[in-house]
Amino acid sequence: MAMGWKQRCVAFEKFQQYVLGMLAMEIPLPPATEDAIAAALREDAATSEAARDYWFPADAYEFPKSRLADVANLLNRSLTVDLSSRGLLAADARLFDGEAMEGLLGSLVCQRSNVVTRSQVNEVIVAIRRRWLAVLLEKDEDLYEHGLDHKLEILLEDDNTLCNREYIEVFCRWVIDSGLNRYMRFGGGQTSVSSFLRKGKPDEAFIGLLREAGCLEVEMGVDGLS
Repeated sequence: MAMGWKQRCVAFEKFQQYVLGMLAMEIPLPPATEDAIAAALREDAATSEAARDYWFPADAYEFPKSRLADVANLLNRSLTVDLSSRGLLAADARLFDGEAMEGLLGSLVCQRSNVVTRSQVNEVIVAIRRRWLAVLLEKDEDLYEHGLDHKLEILLEDDNTLCNREYIEVFCRWVIDSGLNRYMRFGGGQTSVSSFLRKGKPDEAFIGLLREAGCLEVEMGVDGLS
């Protein structure tokens, strides 16, 4: 985001994790895993297909930290078994071993409280599913064969999405090199027309990079065309 002569942007690694987390949540869990997690998160929840949209209680609900650990370990075990059964993970390997799981929970959950919030529950589940996705990508698995039924769509809506060219180029190359352009597409907003120029002429290399990475469109505000 441009602020006068300054540019502000989130650390690239954090942006990567955010994108991967969103994609991971679009890939359906094995049905047995969904049923088990639904039951663990809400004791009164039915495990029908319709009920899976209502795993989490209201935002104000405080979830016992001890049960969150049970949910995290259940999800970790189930996805480990899923990957092992497909030959994508060694029989003695785990998505998270005991120490790694303890570290994950410790990094996302307040240690001074015996309860966690809905957002913290979500963070833990996304982190585990993101690790699951990382294995699928590492093994060159086709995510569409794992239940993904549409491309993830992201709209970057900063004041000037393309202002930091180096950041955007790194993002595009990461998307291309990791094969994510098969599974996601994105658009940008409020960008000056000069972002597409180099020495007054269309920068075809930059425009081609955006297109290859899955950028569909860049919206320009009135001032962006000045």
